[in-house]
Amino acid sequence: MSDTADTANVIVRPPIAWALAVLVGLTLQWVVSLPFMPASVPAGWIGGIVFVLALALFAWAIATMTRAGSNVPTNLPTTTIVETGPYRFTRNPIYLGMFLGLVGLAIAFDSLWLLVMLVPFTLAIRYGVVAREEAYLERKFGDAYRQYRRTAAAQAGRTAAAQAGRTAAGNVKTAVGHSRITARDVRAAASHRCTRKFADRLDGFNPQATRTVKGGVHDHAGIA
Repeated sequence: MSDTADTANVIVRPPIAWALAVLVGLTLQWVVSLPFMPASVPAGWIGGIVFVLALALFAWAIATMTRAGSNVPTNLPTTTIVETGPYRFTRNPIYLGMFLGLVGLAIAFDSLWLLVMLVPFTLAIRYGVVAREEAYLERKFGDAYRQYRRTAAAQAGRTAAAQAGRTAAGNVKTAVGHSRITARDVRAAASHRCTRKFADRLDGFNPQATRTVKGGVHDHAGIA
């Protein structure tokens, strides 16, 4: 089997699809500006952070595949199934990095057009690249690839569940803390009311206190 036949025969190279999405989005933004971020939000900083994280994921995925001895470009044969690094959690970390990078640019440039370009980019990658790659890998590696797909999906599910559990636990702790504060405030307020009521009753039975109060009322009336 030649190297030309031993490929996924994708419709479009992913880097080209990403570059086209960015170019078209920026061009449309230049023609008709469509901002979407609130003016009070530091869009440049947030978008830059998202882009850097996406770039880190992209570089990590490429480095992992290269160390495993496989080819990164889609026009070259895949020599092995990579199951380490980011590939433990997702079968397509490179494309996920591209997606997040486009999101980061959309936020940084405050461009709704770049955000809209996620739709054609995602469709092109999903049906023009990933679907063909999965069919190719299943033909080439058979049960080994099918097992990897199940393992990666299960690991991603466990990771998402663990994150959801941590978030829920944090929310519960916060709610419990608020309820404790509320209960403490209620008890303090009730204790304060009881103390005031008890003091008022004592004043009602204290002739000197009664005369003081009456004198106070008379003095204020005189000032007014």
